[in-house]
Amino acid sequence: MHPNPLKDLEFELAYLALLTRDGLKPLSRWEKPFDRSAEEALHALDLKTRVVKRTVRTGQRTRELLSSGHGSPPV
Repeated sequence: MHPNPLKDLEFELAYLALLTRDGLKPLSRWEKPFDRSAEEALHALDLKTRVVKRTVRTGQRTRELLSSGHGSPPV
């Protein structure tokens, strides 16, 4: 991983992570594909994460990545 974990993230996810880290969003949800390195980059930014699996209206299963700051309730 790079010394700056933001470099490992897509622009939109990096922006969302900064909003969450700075307390502007208490809880964030990433609905696009992600891998373990994205979770590790968020952890490096002092964010808590949780992967949630759910079924959408079409019946398809999907994974979402939730993140919150350490001052927020547990994800």
